[in-house]
Amino acid sequence: MNDMSNHSCPVCQNCQNNRLQDERLQVFVCGNCGHVFSENNVAVETIYNPNYYLAEHKNWFLHPNFKLFGIIESCLKNNFDNQNINILDVGCGRGDLLHFLHSRQPDWNLWGIDVSENKEDGITCLRGDFVGHDFNREFNAVVGLMVIEHIPDLVSFVKKISTVLSGGGMVFLVTINSNSVIYGLARILRRFGWRGPYDRLYHHHHLQHFNSSSLRRLMEKNDFTVVKQYSHNFPLSALDLPQGSRFLGLVYYCAIACMFFVTNIFGGGLNQTIICKKKV
Repeated sequence: MNDMSNHSCPVCQNCQNNRLQDERLQVFVCGNCGHVFSENNVAVETIYNPNYYLAEHKNWFLHPNFKLFGIIESCLKNNFDNQNINILDVGCGRGDLLHFLHSRQPDWNLWGIDVSENKEDGITCLRGDFVGHDFNREFNAVVGLMVIEHIPDLVSFVKKISTVLSGGGMVFLVTINSNSVIYGLARILRRFGWRGPYDRLYHHHHLQHFNSSSLRRLMEKNDFTVVKQYSHNFPLSALDLPQGSRFLGLVYYCAIACMFFVTNIFGGGLNQTIICKKKV
């Protein structure tokens, strides 16, 4: 097997010496910036069918990350003096963040766009593709929660964010952290023949596996200034367990709980958040 590939890195566009990390899932590592990406393109309509919310990620959607929502709200209030700001949630799903903000800041103008249909009082919900949609307005802030890892064309996605943001506008992106302890352990276990954790993390729905450097690089090369970047975990109650044996599910839960406990103290959480400002 040839371990080198000419597939273009979605972050830096490098085509030279990109290493094939996993043949089955077509996972590559950029030889220039270290970004990890997959070439398994799955239509977004296939990813976000009703089963995605009701079965595949039931606990995730039953237990939203209200702590993270509160951080976003506080940051917006501090930066925009609590004015009537315009906020766009890209890939809003069922609108959990927008519901939270509307309940606490009813004067804010809240917009959401998703490939799934959604209708909510007090929130403007749009159905369609974010990059191709003509919004005919600017927003003070754009939020993308666990969305960018599904995007094949990262540059077009980030440039669209810049286009719809007003000068000095803010962007909040939450995604997976391939530098996390859990990702590292999954890669080690794969080398010893246990693919389960690796296959779950590098699932073909996830095209981008950002480390902290590659995510920062993507934003900075597209005219954003990084305000803050940090790793963290999601609520343990939101963990979706593998289907099958209850015993294996319990083992999986306990293992993740232990790693969340350690990484909450020392860093290396499974997720990461980057907060940026558009350059004026």
